[in-house]
Amino acid sequence: MDNEQLQRLRFDFLHGLRGVLSLTVVLYHLVAGLGIDRSRPAVALLLTPIMHGHLAVPAFLVLSGFLLAMPVVLRGGQLPGGRFDFLRRRAIRILPPYFAAYFLSMVFFLALEWGLDLYGIDPWRKLTRMIARDWTIPSVVSHLLLVHNLDAKWAAGMTGVFWTIACEWQIYLLFALVLTPLWRRYGLWAAVALCVTLAAALTELGARDLIFYQFPWLIPVFAAGMVAAVVVFGSAPLCRSLRTANWGAITLGLVVILCIVVWRLEETVLAREGMRWVAVPYNYLPLRTRWIPDVLAGICVASGIVWLAVGHPSIAAASSRSGAVASGLCGILESRGFLSLGLCGYSLYLTHLQWVVLLKWATEALALPPGPRLVTLLALGIPGSLAIAWVFHHWFERPFMTRSTREMFRPGRERH
Repeated sequence: MDNEQLQRLRFDFLHGLRGVLSLTVVLYHLVAGLGIDRSRPAVALLLTPIMHGHLAVPAFLVLSGFLLAMPVVLRGGQLPGGRFDFLRRRAIRILPPYFAAYFLSMVFFLALEWGLDLYGIDPWRKLTRMIARDWTIPSVVSHLLLVHNLDAKWAAGMTGVFWTIACEWQIYLLFALVLTPLWRRYGLWAAVALCVTLAAALTELGARDLIFYQFPWLIPVFAAGMVAAVVVFGSAPLCRSLRTANWGAITLGLVVILCIVVWRLEETVLAREGMRWVAVPYNYLPLRTRWIPDVLAGICVASGIVWLAVGHPSIAAASSRSGAVASGLCGILESRGFLSLGLCGYSLYLTHLQWVVLLKWATEALALPPGPRLVTLLALGIPGSLAIAWVFHHWFERPFMTRSTREMFRPGRERH
């Protein structure tokens, strides 16, 4: 397949995957903090994967790294349209929905506190602290400038999702202004080495309480997506050789390693006196080891994307069992339902937490037992979040999507 044919390829499974990751975050926020006893094997089997939904965040960054690096690889290291046009297009795509979601979130929480107070219902202390912390001029300005991940109070913000937008935007700047020129001149590994060095330095400075930067190790996680794009589309002999590897087995092995490492790390947290209440133990690891689950998850996702891309029906025949499974998964992720989920995935990520907070307050006020409360949250939380996201998407995201971007989410359409 020549370079021109490669540029016309549609890897729609990536958009379906984005939707799945967004829904994973919703599930995580619905279940987090309920204090459900997971001692029974059936409950543990159901809830443990959901309670690690935070790992969808590094998966998002890998996906972004792959999608943004793909055209660079196919154009011989050139950023399509140049760096400033790239940043302009990225800004139009992600910032208007983000600003709308941030201010709607602020209105929601202020209105909720006012309504609870008006009807004599004592607001949650956590809710009151959240509003008091975020409704400050420095915090609002930091969110507008997308630097709110540089301060712990700002990073928490009105909800626990907006910090990732700042991190992603800063990585876009790094990608356009530093990584692609470095990549073009010295090779991909120079860009990857810079990402690793920068993340290590920021993590160490954070561990010494000299600076605060929310999860700097997501920078090399993004670079893992860049590496995956080079493996799939690179023309060098090494890339062609790597594409023949059994990526299905590699991905499965990496997932097993991730599960074992996360389990062992979490045991070190749970072994501490008085820490058995922790829902997601690895979040309480010291900063110097907290990066391990996210980085391993990013490597797993990068490997999985290579597996699915190499086994995609448009560029390879399913000549092996691994290839057949990859082709089947691609078909599922490229179905109309998953592409529709991917279409509003960004809106779902930005808006779901308000509905989750409202449901959790209502089920807590009704004093529902843990089991029925969980069922109620899942039964109402998922469809409600999807409905809100769909409305938000049509009002605040779709108007800023180009026609070509909207076409990506239509199954069976050829790219022109």
